[in-house]
Amino acid sequence: SRRNTMLEETHENHFIISPNPANTKCTLTFYKPGTKKITISNLLGKSLQFYSVAFDENQIEFDLSKLNSGSYSISVVYDSIIRENEILTVVH
Repeated sequence: SRRNTMLEETHENHFIISPNPANTKCTLTFYKPGTKKITISNLLGKSLQFYSVAFDENQIEFDLSKLNSGSYSISVVYDSIIRENEILTVVH
């Protein structure tokens, strides 16, 4: 079913964004342990916000209130090795 496919894709990426689309805040939940560095960029590649998440933390909440409505790339680097990207849509 489609739901199972989405779940597999989520775990393939090791994190989910919720809600997405988001308004003033969203949460990333991680399914892979490790130190994580997160960058929110516009779709032209300009980095706008940076976050670090400790090895044993599995969630982080973002304040999106200063971002304009639109699409953004969330990039997660695990332990300085694995890089994963997702698109976040912000709607105010």
